[in-house]
Amino acid sequence: MWLQNALKQLSKKGNLGFTIEELSKALGVTKGSFYYHFKSRYDFTLQLFDYWEAISTTNVMEHVNQAEGDAAERLLRLTKFLIKKDNWRYELAIRAWVQIHPVLIPMLKQIDLRRYEFVSALFKEMGFTGDDLEMRVRTFLVFYSLEMILFPNQNIAERMKFLELRHPLLTGK
Repeated sequence: MWLQNALKQLSKKGNLGFTIEELSKALGVTKGSFYYHFKSRYDFTLQLFDYWEAISTTNVMEHVNQAEGDAAERLLRLTKFLIKKDNWRYELAIRAWVQIHPVLIPMLKQIDLRRYEFVSALFKEMGFTGDDLEMRVRTFLVFYSLEMILFPNQNIAERMKFLELRHPLLTGK
């Protein structure tokens, strides 16, 4: 409840509206409730980051790894899952927030590396190498990190329609 609401507040208001008081008010609880759930603001910061990582990276990878099919089908499954879960809307807000919590920067770099390696492995399995591989991995990661920001009013049906058009461009299938 706290962590999910904190991500929503962060994505809507950014760092300025992201206070314990604001979160407590949005949840309809006292500020003391915050300290019942979290040892400190630092503890909260680490737990929020871990929560974001779980929903935006680990859960996504697990979902794709459970899927059958070739690499192109699993990449399509990955993309559909990202669109349906809509967790990528937090990307830029989290990245800005991490900048005021430098202890999280190495952790974010590790998550970015995991994502890169995961997507890269799918494209490698499709037979891409060298600069062609690099271009596809970067295009995929950058696009899905920014899509929600660049096209915030696009509904899921529209996103899925464009996914069906974009997927063959990336995979060559």
